[in-house]
Order: sequence, then C-alpha cells, then structure tokens
Amino acid sequence: MRTIKLTIAYDGTAYAGWQYQPDRMSVQETLENALNKVTGERIRVLASGRTDAGVHALGQVVGFRTECKLPPDALLRAINANLPPDMAVLDAAEVPDGFHPISHARRKRYRYVIHDGPVRDIFSRNHVWHCCYGRLDAEAMNRAAAALLGTHDFSSFESAGAPRETSVRTIFAIGVERGRAGQGRGLGDGDGGTGDEGEGLEDGGEGLGIRRCGNAGMRECGKWKRPATAIAGDMETPRDCDRGGTSQASIVAQPCAEKGGNPQSDFIIIEVEADGFLYNMVRAIVGTLVEVGRGKRPVSWPGEVLRAADRRAAGPTAPPQGLFLVNVEY
Repeated sequence: MRTIKLTIAYDGTAYAGWQYQPDRMSVQETLENALNKVTGERIRVLASGRTDAGVHALGQVVGFRTECKLPPDALLRAINANLPPDMAVLDAAEVPDGFHPISHARRKRYRYVIHDGPVRDIFSRNHVWHCCYGRLDAEAMNRAAAALLGTHDFSSFESAGAPRETSVRTIFAIGVERGRAGQGRGLGDGDGGTGDEGEGLEDGGEGLGIRRCGNAGMRECGKWKRPATAIAGDMETPRDCDRGGTSQASIVAQPCAEKGGNPQSDFIIIEVEADGFLYNMVRAIVGTLVEVGRGKRPVSWPGEVLRAADRRAAGPTAPPQGLFLVNVEY
C-alpha cells in the first residue's frame, strides 16, 4: 500500500461542499469517483479541511491509501482525465505512510474577494461577494484587522454547531487591500496555480500591504505579499447582489502589482493565515470588517468583538462564494 498526497483546486459553485452528501454532489464524492475509476479500488480520501457549499479551493490537500502502481505524474494525468472541468489535481506525490492532511498541517491561508463597484460584475458573480453597501473603506478595514493578529479565543467568530476542544487559534498574517480583476490567471502570481510552498501571492517584491503577528501596523517589503483576510459568523444574512447562475471561474480578483494596491479597483481582497480555523471563522471576520468598511462601526470594533467571546457581538457571516482556500502548509 502507498500513501498519496494530492493538491487540488476546485470551483465550489456546483457542489454541496467538500464532504459527502447522500442526496447532493460533493467535491469529495466527485474526486473519489475519479480515483475509483483510475485505481479500480474503493478509495476514501481525507482532506485538510471541509469547505462549505459554494466555497472554492486553489490548494486543498487530500491524502489516501492505494495499491495502484502508477507513478505520481501518471496518476495526476489519469485522475484529471476523469474529473469534471471545475476540478483539477495540481500536484500528486507519494508521502510517508503516517501522513495526515489535518493533524500535520502547520498553517492555512484563506482569501476572500469582495466586489463593491456600482454595477455587479456578472462574470465573477460566483467567485466574489458583490456588496450593495457602496464603496467600502479598505484602509479602515485593514487597520481594524490588526486587532485579530496573534493568539486569541476566536469564539466570537465561530458559527454554532461545531463544538471543539478549544476556540483558541493563532493568526500569523492578515491584511485587506484593493486589487484588480484578472482573467484566466486565477488568484495566483500569473502561473495559474498555487502550491504548498505559499507562492500564490508573490508579486516581485512590490507588494500588497500585510500585517503580521509581532509587527502589527508595519508594511512588509519582502518577497511574499498577501492582503488581509476577513472572517464571519452566522448572524444575519448580508446583502448580496450576485446570487445564482453560472460564470467563468477564471475571472476572479487577484493581487495588484502596484505597491499599496489599486485604489481605483472595485475589488477588495482579504487574506488571513493561521494555524487553524473555526467553523465559518473567515466569513465571520469578513462580515465584521465590512461593517467597519461601511462606516457603521469604528476601527476599534473588531478588537472589542474579539474580547467579547460571543458570536452575537460580531458582524454577519459573509456569503460563501467569495471564499477561497489558497494554501495548506506542512
């Protein structure tokens, strides 16, 4: 028996989420069906995390055991030949038998994309949250996000129904930036993909503003740039003007090459990297930061929400279609 690690990307629009559903198509079932055809076995995969319905992935990691003798590169091609157009294996590798996609993950990175232009972008409607609140103050959102850096009890940003031993998590990096819309290049750095080494936001060193644990308020000028990410809980449903339909998955928001972002852009990119995430944590953070961006709450408010340790204190849960699992680091 061999243990295989796959890095996969998928457009979550047509799926009921990652996890198997008895009456609806899931990402897990679709991938396992392809693996069963390729290997002739009944394969069960384990993912680094379970994305919800409508949530996308640029670098989801899964593991499985198989007796298939195909080398990783041939296995990758064979699996992709049996997958639908909205899913692809980006990398396949044989790993030690003890590999565990969940417990061995050191950090994860999520991206959330908001469109706040006066007219919704119909081609990206399944991959952004089109806010109907008017133009948001991305700079204020970025300042507000700094309060979430570090190790905290994030229970204010956790939806009900997912009990855990602890709601303490560490956010290593967070930032909010205006970006630009990119066609056919995904959310990466121009090569259409993202891997486990965290290169998806590399922009040649002229990058996006980022706040890191330990130097909140500083702008990093290093190689790896990332904008902040937000997270949201499950109170009210926020206004969203781009529900339903199909769209071009390749048209999404991506980081802007100019330092400081593009102030004229109608896209806001929020990214967050942490050692783990609670249920709906990113979407709850996003919904909270949007309240700041609307001018409904002060920049200091997310810090107050964090200290309250009460989901009712935070903003609404942002809709799923703007969320992307970007990378999992081991």
